[in-house]
Amino acid sequence: MAQVISSLKQNRPLLKKRKFKDLGEVYKNGIDFKKLSDKEGAMLKQKINEQHQNNKSIEIIIYALSIVVNFSIPYYTYWFIVG
Repeated sequence: MAQVISSLKQNRPLLKKRKFKDLGEVYKNGIDFKKLSDKEGAMLKQKINEQHQNNKSIEIIIYALSIVVNFSIPYYTYWFIVG
């Protein structure tokens, strides 16, 4: 146990105290976004909306299939056991 305590005491000065101010400077300069024109922005928005509609329809199909499967498995299990 003494070795663990001494190791912690030795490592403590090596750790630099982190401040939120320093993190803000790092992230502020790290990302540069491309400037879009109005036409490009509208095209991008339309593409995102189309993809969202596709995802919603796929999600609805998956939910419908899962409901059918969840009701049919017990029904056919009961039918197989009783019948």
